[in-house]
Amino acid sequence: MSTKKVEVNEETTIEVLVDGDFGMLISNEQAAIGFGIEPGTIRWRKNESVNELLENKHWVSREVSTAGGKQSANFWTLRGILRLQVYIQTPESSEFGAWAEGIIFDSTAVNQSGRSELLKKEAGLKRKITAKQTEVDEIQAVIDLNDLKAQMTDVKTKLRSMDSTFISGILKTWDEALKK
Repeated sequence: MSTKKVEVNEETTIEVLVDGDFGMLISNEQAAIGFGIEPGTIRWRKNESVNELLENKHWVSREVSTAGGKQSANFWTLRGILRLQVYIQTPESSEFGAWAEGIIFDSTAVNQSGRSELLKKEAGLKRKITAKQTEVDEIQAVIDLNDLKAQMTDVKTKLRSMDSTFISGILKTWDEALKK
C-alpha cells in the first residue's frame, strides 16, 4: 500500500493510504485534519457509535510500518468520512464531507461510464464470437463431410474387395463342379 497527498481544499491537504479494496483510506490523524478537530475526538466517536460506524464499511484495520515496527491502525473509508460528518459539526466538516462525497460520486460516474463502455465492447465481442463460431462450425462441417467421404471410399473399397473375393470363390466353385 502506498500513500498519496490529496487536496481537500485550498487550505487543507491530507495524506491518504491507497488501498486495493476501498480505494482510499484516511487515518484518524488525517481525518482530524480534514474535520478540524483532535484525533482523540474521532477515536471517541468511533467507540461511542459502534452500531452506526461499522468495520469494513466505514472503517478498516490495516497493518502499517511505524518507527516501532508493524502495527495495526484504523483507517476511515470515504463512506466513513460521510458518516462521521453527521456527528462532527465544525466549519471544516461540511467541506471535508463534500470532498469525500465528490470523490464517491465522481468515482461512481467514471465507473458507470467505464462499465457502459465495457458492456458495449462485451456485446460486440459476443457478436464476433458467434460469427466466428458459425465459421468454425461450417469449417468443422466440411472437415466432417470430408472425413465421411473418406470413410465411404474405404467402405466401398472393402465392399469391392469382398465382392471380388466372393465372385472369385463362386467361379472357383463352378470350375471345380464343372471339372467333375
